[in-house]
Amino acid sequence: MQLLSRPVSSFSTYENCRDRIQNGDIIAFSGNDIFSDLIRRVTNSCYSHVGIVLDVNMNGAFGQSILIVESTTEVSQRRDA
Repeated sequence: MQLLSRPVSSFSTYENCRDRIQNGDIIAFSGNDIFSDLIRRVTNSCYSHVGIVLDVNMNGAFGQSILIVESTTEVSQRRDA
């Protein structure tokens, strides 16, 4: 089996890219748990999972909200935008 070199990545924090996030964007994440590390090693990638940005109307107190829905091994995870 031949291992390929990893591509150069442009890691950024949520705070640094929040103003540029748009509905439908796909975001690659690099988790810090044991499963994320295993996924990165097996796939020879900088990333462990992905998410999609959704612009939704939550009604009530939240109104129009930007949600980032991630595919993770976690049962529940929430980050306020």
